[in-house]
Parts: sequence; C-alpha cells; structure tokens
Amino acid sequence: MGIFTSEEFNSLEDLFVHELKDIYDAEIRITDALPKMAEKAHNPRVKQAFQNHLSQTEKHIERLKAVFEHRGCECERETCDAMVGLVKEGSAVLSADGDPDVLDAALIAAAQRVSTTKSRRTARPAPSPNASATIIRLSFSSRRSKKKNKPTIS
Repeated sequence: MGIFTSEEFNSLEDLFVHELKDIYDAEIRITDALPKMAEKAHNPRVKQAFQNHLSQTEKHIERLKAVFEHRGCECERETCDAMVGLVKEGSAVLSADGDPDVLDAALIAAAQRVSTTKSRRTARPAPSPNASATIIRLSFSSRRSKKKNKPTIS
C-alpha cells in the first residue's frame, strides 16, 4: 500500500482486506519468479532451495485463499508495488551472464530481499481479533518450523 492512495479505509476491516489483497498479489508474483530463478541457478542446492521456497509460497497462497473465504471476500489482487520492484530487480539477474557462483550469489541476494520484505509485511498481521489473523500468522510462521536440513531461502 502506497502512502498516496485513492483507497478509502473506513474501518479496520477495509484495511485488513486491502492488505490481504496486497499480500496475495505479492505471493503470486513470487510464484511466477521462483521457477525462473531455480532454472537460472547453477548450484544444485540453490536450485533445490528455490524449489522448496516455491512449494512454501504455494501453501501460503492456499492459506490466503482460505482467509478470503473465511472473510466472505473475493480472492482478488491489489498490486504490491514493493514486490513489483523487487521482481524487476531480480529479473536483471536472470538476464545476466558471468561466473556461475557469482550469479548464484546474486540470485540468493535477490531472494533474500524478497524474503525480508515478506517478513516485514507478515510479521505483524493487519488488525483483526478473529481467526483470519491466526490463519495468517500460522501460514507465514510455518516455514520457520521446518527441518533445518532442508535448503530454504530466508
């Protein structure tokens, strides 16, 4: 959500739904980018980490759909400008040439920027005293409880 917006927020519910749509858009954009990043990666562990991250992100999308359904809202996207910019930055790495190890490091750095942005957005769910906030917290904290030996990008 940009500072200068034409949106009208008359309740916390309005804000909550807007944020859900924004997060949903971000997750969709990430699922579009991760397969390309996995394909570009040279190191098998880096490839696997991107594939694992894609699987986690797909689960996040399903949980967000459950939140929309729980709220009785249409599952719609609101453009996440932050993710648009991060994906654009990452696409520069996808078209780059160079040393395979350096390119893998660049892919990892791009993925970490995305992960940091996502963590900041979801660490404090939008205000809601009901089950939707709990679903969101559980959705985005589930990846922290995964086994340490499984390569992930965080």
